[in-house]
Amino acid sequence: MGVLGPRRGGWKPGFGAHSLRLTMNRVLIYSHDTYGLGHLRRSMRIAAGIVETGAASNVLIASGSPQATSYPMPSGVDVVKLPAATKDEQGRYRSRTLGVGLDDLAMIRSRLVEAAIESFRPDVMLVDHAPTGMHDELAPVLDRLRMMPAGVRPSVVLGMREIIDSAPVVERQWADGGVWDRLSADYDGVIVYGDAVVKTTAAELRISDRISIPVVHVGYVCPDPFEHHVRTMPSIVVTAGGGGDGTGVLESYISFLQDSRLAGRVRSILVTGPFAPSGSVGAMVGRLSKSEPVVEVVQFSSQLETLLATAGGAISMAGYNTVAELLAHRVPALLVPRVKPRLEQWLRATRLASVASFTPLAAEDVTFDVIEQFVETVVSGHVGRDHQLDLGGARATGMALERLARSKVGAA
Repeated sequence: MGVLGPRRGGWKPGFGAHSLRLTMNRVLIYSHDTYGLGHLRRSMRIAAGIVETGAASNVLIASGSPQATSYPMPSGVDVVKLPAATKDEQGRYRSRTLGVGLDDLAMIRSRLVEAAIESFRPDVMLVDHAPTGMHDELAPVLDRLRMMPAGVRPSVVLGMREIIDSAPVVERQWADGGVWDRLSADYDGVIVYGDAVVKTTAAELRISDRISIPVVHVGYVCPDPFEHHVRTMPSIVVTAGGGGDGTGVLESYISFLQDSRLAGRVRSILVTGPFAPSGSVGAMVGRLSKSEPVVEVVQFSSQLETLLATAGGAISMAGYNTVAELLAHRVPALLVPRVKPRLEQWLRATRLASVASFTPLAAEDVTFDVIEQFVETVVSGHVGRDHQLDLGGARATGMALERLARSKVGAA
């Protein structure tokens, strides 16, 4: 049945039957990646950090992102593309491109992950964000891993964003989805991609008190800051995330470009996202880019980090990766977090506002006057940029995984 044979009858020697290893050499990162780009970008950054620190020599990312092959991979890192999923207006998963039902899509993806484990033979499997995967697609994988002898089973570690949603919502979802039981039965540790100075979902849920596995905060997963030449004309980068729900931000900034006296004093870069709707907003930004020499419109850029690193200011939603890049490069920002279908971005923006140069705003509060005032502070240079947050999560993740793997071997 399938590529790995029947699941009944106990552990199969062909599934991960490799000798006991005393060092961590191979890491598999499972990244469910449905609609946006965030999980893939964070996974790539972590993979690069693992290899750069020497914690492991090879990292394979299993990703469902539609953009999984759009980024260059560092040496020692590669990607297995899983068939893409997206969500409908009711928030339900469905196949993005294949004419199959959700159960069949999850089965295809699950077996691809199983095949990657069987062939790649990872020492550690790092599961990004979703403990049981998209539509529980990791459940059969975790069941089979649990049947393996302790000496050959890879360590299984959950990697969590610092904030998932409001704690009561996550508590209820995890209880209803059997996540607490899975963490107890199948996981060897939890890594939190955040600084404990900022209240995290893991801390709110008291995971370390409720389950006897290590919970480690490693810092925000950020790019390395780099030197760059200061432009005579500062740039304002406006990002809309993946583009599916960021049109309100773009519309507000377009009004500023059309009517403000300050519009000509900054270089405006509008990153609309690869999934942005091609409606009136798209037509409007297209006209602006042709008529205004200081306006640049980019649909998708694998160099968004560079755009943000050289920016004088940013106006964006509050997704994890964008915020991490703003923190790394000390870029002041107006953050316009989405509040549906979860409060993750709003909680991140409001909690970070006390320790970084961020101003959180509800979408309806992003007025012409607010944008003009923000741009004026950027032009004048009267905006704070410093903070003391831990930004070393990419490299620290590799070291934390290595410690967890070693402690598991020592206990075997």
